[in-house]
Amino acid sequence: MTDQMDSTVLTRQERALRVWDVPEDSLLPTPASAEQALAHTNCTHEMAHILAWRLVTNAHLQRATKTTVRESQKQYLTSWQPTVSEGWEVQAFQACGYVVQNMRPVTLDELERTDELRHLYEQLTCEVCNKPDGDADADDEDASLICDGCQRVYHWQCAKLNAKP
Repeated sequence: MTDQMDSTVLTRQERALRVWDVPEDSLLPTPASAEQALAHTNCTHEMAHILAWRLVTNAHLQRATKTTVRESQKQYLTSWQPTVSEGWEVQAFQACGYVVQNMRPVTLDELERTDELRHLYEQLTCEVCNKPDGDADADDEDASLICDGCQRVYHWQCAKLNAKP
């Protein structure tokens, strides 16, 4: 597949690196650039549970009226559904303040062949449009391809192939 792919097709990681800003004294990107990279590449995860919440009140000075304004907001402690993420995504989530409690490297073969991981294989999304199999074209159930070179998932239309291989 790599031979046929148009060079203008960028992976989520390549798109993220366009906004990535890693300070010289750190291994992680700045929180602002990590947040922007995750949003820019549409990387999201599903929340599993709200474990706790608290009400936090902040006070700040309004410059125009020179008065102190108090605002309250709820903050939530959550747990997230298991997901498949690339290394750069994990770094970006860590830079945003998320804590990874359990991480296990897996191969695509393991995802496909292991019963407990099969649902994660079915959730793999296209690197270009970030949609799962079949979403690029409603008439094509097997629209996704796995690149032999980079082991990433693409819809054949998103990879700008002339025909389905």
